[in-house]
Amino acid sequence: PQEVGLGASWVLFDGLATEFTHLGTKRRYLAEQQIEADARRLLVQTVAVGFYGAVRAQDGIRIAQQQESVNQALLEDTEKRIRAGTGMEADALNFKQRLNRAHVGVAEAEQLNRAAMRALRELLALPADTPLTLTYPDAEPSVAPELLDTEQQLAAALQDRPDLHALTRLVDAARADVTAARGGHWPELKASAELNYVGDGEFVVDEEHRETRAALGLTWDWFQGGAVLANVRERYGMNMHGQSVLQARRLIEAGVRYVQLFDWGWDFHGTNPNEDIRDGLTKKGDRKSTRLNSSHRT
Repeated sequence: PQEVGLGASWVLFDGLATEFTHLGTKRRYLAEQQIEADARRLLVQTVAVGFYGAVRAQDGIRIAQQQESVNQALLEDTEKRIRAGTGMEADALNFKQRLNRAHVGVAEAEQLNRAAMRALRELLALPADTPLTLTYPDAEPSVAPELLDTEQQLAAALQDRPDLHALTRLVDAARADVTAARGGHWPELKASAELNYVGDGEFVVDEEHRETRAALGLTWDWFQGGAVLANVRERYGMNMHGQSVLQARRLIEAGVRYVQLFDWGWDFHGTNPNEDIRDGLTKKGDRKSTRLNSSHRT
């Protein structure tokens, strides 16, 4: 006979594990969105800092150029007075020093401006040769800000911090994961249904060839054995030789009369034999042998 059918099953109750698993996934998704929003916030903030840094650098260039122009004019006027017999050489030397410092100030301001403009292009993902023209933003209206108490100021600051919202979402997701894990210890109630058509040769969709089944099952895992306690494995050592000794213990307890163990790394010539044997082979062998003998006596 040939059979064609359709089956379906529904989990009616699983200790809310599925629901909280979905909730944790949703919270993590919202956290990722908040992290993305925070990355944008930081980018805008960094661009703003870079912009004002470039504006200050250009202001520094203008100030340094004005100082350069003023000291150049004072030096030229002093040299004229010296030629007329009314000036002093000391004044000329003083203005020359000021003029040299102004030259250095212009060069430093121009270097700061180039660095600021380069940083802005990097932040805006612009080619290195893209010209940038900086303009001052419009002055903000001189309106007195509304005074807020401490709690209101903190709440307003938190609204502009997506990274903190992301941390809150991640904490909620962790709590949902814990609840979902606890739900796995509750019984699972499952319903299933099948609709089959059985026939010899050609299939006929009628009541005579139709078979239906419905079931309701309850499963509850009280105990899952077969795992060795982590502290037992740790006492024998989390390495090949230690786990081999533990396996030998199991064989002896099962009634095996002869067990042979294998370990590599017995060749120590060319290094420091005394330390290698004392700190390597001796301690390693004593530890495993002591555990094996004590377990065999008990």
